Amino acid sequence: MNAAPTVLIIEDRLSLLDMYKVSLEKVGIMHVHLASTLVDAEKIFIENTSNGKKIDVILVDGSIHSHAGDPDTLPLIKKMRSCFTGPIIAISGDEKSIRLMVEAGCNGALKKPFLLKVLEEKVLELVQGK
Repeated sequence: MNAAPTVLIIEDRLSLLDMYKVSLEKVGIMHVHLASTLVDAEKIFIENTSNGKKIDVILVDGSIHSHAGDPDTLPLIKKMRSCFTGPIIAISGDEKSIRLMVEAGCNGALKKPFLLKVLEEKVLELVQGK
């Protein structure tokens, strides 16, 4: 594993954020940034991709506080992808949302619901460079 891998999780359901963070910490990913709003997500992303700081993996839910229509995270995904070359993983229970998120710049997906073990394995695989 790379030294101190950092993960950003963007998800509006606080209970899921907490579960994801605890799960990743259990497997040794101790630098986990959490964002439950698009504004917080962008702020955390900018703060942690400048001045020599680095995010290794981004996990992003399709809809933050808007669960009707196309995913509202698409503009943020496009913005992050314009300057971030690492993995951005779409998290959604909706196939159409996943497809749109991949088109916007995500390069992988976890379809909800998924087991926390699947999350752990995916993130470990990505930070270990497999």
